[in-house]
Amino acid sequence: MSQQQEEQYLVVGDLVKPSLIHTSDDEWVDAQGFGIVLALGVQMWGEETIPHGVKVLWQNTMEIEVTYEDELELVERPKSEEGDNNEQKT
Repeated sequence: MSQQQEEQYLVVGDLVKPSLIHTSDDEWVDAQGFGIVLALGVQMWGEETIPHGVKVLWQNTMEIEVTYEDELELVERPKSEEGDNNEQKT
């Protein structure tokens, strides 16, 4: 695995859910729904930011949203084809 991949928290294809969200009542609550990461390194406000911008397709609304990487929690990472082949050989 390259150093760049190790530093990156999410990868395209990851199943994610939103972290806690801020409500109009000034409370933090668990968010509902799951999404699939479509793109990473999306420029927010016309420039590169840290945390990185992430494009997500949400299953509950079928809308695509660009959000910050630290506002998402990884639920599951899809198995790579290379990893599946290695498992079959052993």
